[in-house]
Amino acid sequence: MALRLNAAFPALFCMKNLLVLLILQLTTVVKLLGLAFRTIGHIEPVPAEVHAVLAQRLFVDKTDLPSPLLNQIKRLAAFQNPEFYKKQSMRLSTALTPRVISCAEEFPKHIALPRGCQDGLAALLQHYGSTLAIDDQRHPGEPFDVRFDGKLTAIQKQAVTTLCKHDTGVFVAPPGIGKTVIGTWLIAERQCRDGHHPIIEMQLGPVRFIVDARNQAAHRLFNHTLIIRETRLSLDDNDLRIQDVYRRLATDEQRNNQIFNDVLQALE
Repeated sequence: MALRLNAAFPALFCMKNLLVLLILQLTTVVKLLGLAFRTIGHIEPVPAEVHAVLAQRLFVDKTDLPSPLLNQIKRLAAFQNPEFYKKQSMRLSTALTPRVISCAEEFPKHIALPRGCQDGLAALLQHYGSTLAIDDQRHPGEPFDVRFDGKLTAIQKQAVTTLCKHDTGVFVAPPGIGKTVIGTWLIAERQCRDGHHPIIEMQLGPVRFIVDARNQAAHRLFNHTLIIRETRLSLDDNDLRIQDVYRRLATDEQRNNQIFNDVLQALE
């Protein structure tokens, strides 16, 4: 038994040396990979000023911009497609469904972004010590003589005060707040200067003012009561597009008569 152990010692010694050598090699590989990842994540020098043309879209000049930064700029107008993951979870085919929805378009000398991405682009460039220079080539439109003769509520005044500080943006509020009234006021105020929800913000800009439905309801002079009214309309087809749903709702005579009679009864 002792002879066998002694005979095995050289083999064990060689295996030990081989193991140590393998660990050293792996350590070196890990360090090199870490260096590589840091190099990939590093952005090359960015110009002190990045130029963009603001027209129907925001056209960002690609001159002297490093590739990693160009990719980050394009990601400003991209988001994960929820429909892809919905189909994937149901084990349905995703061959024709993109994983990512992108609203950016690349041209030889420019990257076109939706105009609502301007604030995000400026913040991204500022992170790398650069500024965004905008050449505004939007058509100003033709002014016309209009006047707003209505009276804004307190919440509407807060909204227009905030909205007037920006060229773009989204106003979020529940029904009954008077969004159409606010839009009319803004048209009269600005003399007619020239929309998945991430696309809305990309096109129109970030949410500038929001009204919480529950808090606003507490300030109204009437109570909100939910009354369920069943109708005979059936939407059993799960593949209906939203336009088809609206069409069925609008052309359902029994449902329309029921709504009309309910409104008439409430007015009486």
